[in-house]
Amino acid sequence: MGQTSSLSHLGLVHQHGGRFDAAIDLHVQALRIVEDVGSAVDRVSVLVHVAEAYRLAARPRQAVDHYRQAELHWGLGLALHDAGDLAEARDAWRSFSTILHRLRLITADEMRAIDSGPPPPATPQAIRRQL
Repeated sequence: MGQTSSLSHLGLVHQHGGRFDAAIDLHVQALRIVEDVGSAVDRVSVLVHVAEAYRLAARPRQAVDHYRQAELHWGLGLALHDAGDLAEARDAWRSFSTILHRLRLITADEMRAIDSGPPPPATPQAIRRQL
């Protein structure tokens, strides 16, 4: 799993530097490895990196596909918003805000702001720490 981690981290370096095609290539390489020999948790982590790189590269449809595979509703909501699917984006954010609230990671006020505020909502601190 060391090679997967190295590829994924290098992909994040490219991603943060705005070199999205290189980031996508590295993340996809990591995904191929983790799908063969990795755990489900590792697969989800790499899928999230691939999805976010696609989203930042202005390729929201590919981002949507990968976020759906990873079942990460916050990023899915962002990618759907970028693709112009506001109703589906709001559903994803509502679903995830409910989960975050039940886990006591956001307050009821934060949940209401996510559910009813202008799109896209501010990313909660609990999620920002993971990106």
